[in-house]
Amino acid sequence: MRRSLIIASRELREVLSDTRFVYTIMVTGLVLPVFYAYVGLGAIRTVPSGVASALFPMWFLLSSILPATFSMQLAIASLVGEKENRTIEPLVATPVSNLEIFVGKVVGSLVPPLALVAIVQVIFLLASYIFARIRYGMPFSPDMGVILRTALLVPFIILTMVSIAVMISSRATSVRSAQQMGAFINLPVILLLAYKGPQLLDFLGRSPFEAIVVMLAANTFLLRIGARLFDRERILTQIG
Repeated sequence: MRRSLIIASRELREVLSDTRFVYTIMVTGLVLPVFYAYVGLGAIRTVPSGVASALFPMWFLLSSILPATFSMQLAIASLVGEKENRTIEPLVATPVSNLEIFVGKVVGSLVPPLALVAIVQVIFLLASYIFARIRYGMPFSPDMGVILRTALLVPFIILTMVSIAVMISSRATSVRSAQQMGAFINLPVILLLAYKGPQLLDFLGRSPFEAIVVMLAANTFLLRIGARLFDRERILTQIG
């Protein structure tokens, strides 16, 4: 585990050294949640209160997931980018297991999306309050239990997306091909959340322990599969 954290910290330093990415995160984290809050409150105020109480958590969930998809490009490019730049050889030649490398890459790619989501969620709630009270003159009293369940669900969703993205990165031969394959992750996840989001939140509310166990088991399975698919000999052959 300690070696995975070393790999993760190295990955994170490389991410933060990319000023273009940092600026993109700042703009995304500040602008998108305000836009979602404005559009969401505008739609919610035209429907009955019962429907509105169900719609607001969905807007909160989607506003949390959509910005994080930008950060997934990090995970997609994490390994294949190093292969293209021929900087991965020292990593795969070190005496660490495939699982430690894979977990380190996932953790390093996971921190920026989680930080972005935390910023987005706070700004979304503040913007929703301002639009509701000042712009539309309506009360703002969301079900905080549902909001907390949504905030709990999002990190597991992002972990799943990042794990799959790193798996793609480990098998891809170029950043472009990895990004093309990654596009097939984002759209189905967003559509699934839009269609099944209420049921997921309801299950999390009725059986929180079982839901967390299922999500932990699913992500552990993905990490194991990713480590098995990580073939360092194949990588060394590609860059050799």
